[in-house]
Amino acid sequence: MYGALRSIQNKFGPELFPLVEQCYYPNWKTMAITPPYPIVLKVSHVHSSLGKMKFEKHSDFQDMSSVLSLHNDYSTVEPFIEGEYDLRIQKIGDHIRVIKRTGTGQWKTNSGTSMLEDVPITEKYKFWIDESSKLFGGLDLCALDIIHSTEGKESILELNDTSIGLNPEHELEDNRRIRELLLKRLVEHYEQVKQSKPTIQSNLSWEVERANLQNDNENLKEKERQLSVEIDRFGDQLNYLREQIKQLKQQKLQYSRKSLFVGISIGIMLGCVLASLF
Repeated sequence: MYGALRSIQNKFGPELFPLVEQCYYPNWKTMAITPPYPIVLKVSHVHSSLGKMKFEKHSDFQDMSSVLSLHNDYSTVEPFIEGEYDLRIQKIGDHIRVIKRTGTGQWKTNSGTSMLEDVPITEKYKFWIDESSKLFGGLDLCALDIIHSTEGKESILELNDTSIGLNPEHELEDNRRIRELLLKRLVEHYEQVKQSKPTIQSNLSWEVERANLQNDNENLKEKERQLSVEIDRFGDQLNYLREQIKQLKQQKLQYSRKSLFVGISIGIMLGCVLASLF
């Protein structure tokens, strides 16, 4: 999530999108270098005030890293910002609400007892939440957490998706908006499914036709192969018959020559006999 917010900052710059700096540690072995103290350590992906500790010196931070060695969790470190109050810019569909939350003395302004009040939406707040809600293909339900320091500077801390919580004062109204948004998205989804059914059926019919054509083509190739074998076999038989006819013709010619020779010989003999008689 932080990387996605960082992409917005890279696009518009830290002046227009003041995202808090953050260091990432994939495991406890990498927890050697930190930003200047004091710092806030956040363990894994928990929400609210859970899994967070404030450190004033490096020795305490090293002790905590030894505790994290018992688990395989990642962690992040941010510079500690002394907060006067924090803001939550909430967006449900097209509706935007900005809630100011003032703590009761703890450094975690979102823990313990706090005072909640609505504040006007400014162009800056609207720009921040509009750009953040474009992430991941579009977020219908999200909330951006902002800390307002005692020096009057505002920094973006994190973006929440569905785990935004609701202000008790507007809970019924916001739940109604969530319900209507959900129903709207369900109708849109099933309308798309309904419209896509003919296309799916058409694609299926085309796939069936293509499969049948492939089978017919393979059958034709097999018949062509069989016919080629038959032609070769008939060709061999034809060559054999031709050879037999050739041999018969030669035998007939030899027989004709012998018959002619015999006939001539008989004629000569008859001529000699007749001559001796007369």
